[in-house]
Amino acid sequence: MIVECRRCRTKYRFDRGNLRGEGAWLRCTRCRHVFFLRNPEKEIALQEKAPVAGPGEAERAGPIPSEPAGGFPPPEQASGEPVQESEEVVSPEEEAAREAERDLEELIAKAEGEGDSVETDGASPLKKLFYVILFLLLLAGGYAIVQPDAARTLLDRVADPVRNLFSFTRQTPVSFTAVEEHFFTNTAAGRLMVIRGVAVNNTAETLSAVRARARILDSKGETVRESASHGGNILTEEELRTLDPEEMAAILDTPEGRNFPNVQVPPEGTVPFMIVIIDPPENAAEYTIERVPSS
Repeated sequence: MIVECRRCRTKYRFDRGNLRGEGAWLRCTRCRHVFFLRNPEKEIALQEKAPVAGPGEAERAGPIPSEPAGGFPPPEQASGEPVQESEEVVSPEEEAAREAERDLEELIAKAEGEGDSVETDGASPLKKLFYVILFLLLLAGGYAIVQPDAARTLLDRVADPVRNLFSFTRQTPVSFTAVEEHFFTNTAAGRLMVIRGVAVNNTAETLSAVRARARILDSKGETVRESASHGGNILTEEELRTLDPEEMAAILDTPEGRNFPNVQVPPEGTVPFMIVIIDPPENAAEYTIERVPSS
């Protein structure tokens, strides 16, 4: 199968047989970016549990299972080291050029096909719309050449309402993907609910650090328990079962990250995270995850 680095867009050939469980952590050999490769066989199950955007920056991560889920991947897959050395297939520039060429060919073919099947008075509705838009663009261009100041003023008047109208479509600065929950029994604290996943920087700026908070909600949507931690800190199953709550909290809230770097996260950069909730309440119905300021 072919995988792509989310930061530098380098393509690699990867052996599907190395995927176990929900997926695996890979490191790009070109830019050293760490990203999560989801197992296609688990895609349907993960879609049922995928986060749903909630108020503000919070994302609804799904219902809490009534029974404890399974364990984590083996430590060597969660350590950030590549499961398999990958072989580069093609450069990002070449791949982008090929994709643009394929998209253009598909658009032309679709337009020609619709023109043949929906003929009315000699031109398809798609072609008519294209000609109208082209005419308006030419008209606007001519007006801008003759009256540049007036055209600039008109453009400003039109652009501001449009920006305000579509402001609700702005993407949250940090989103959370590959979210999953597990339950463990700790020797000192008892029952633990462990939420883990990947935080993604959706902004065009570099974030100094990523810190996430999970809220446990009851059937009325009220918060009954919450916990926060910095990205880049992942506890092993042995640590989750044996460390006392203070030790776990100290590790999970390390600002710079313990297993993965959580400093100067670039645009489209990703950081794994883990949040531990001690003794989750029995009346818990669901949970949300949101970004909070780094302490």
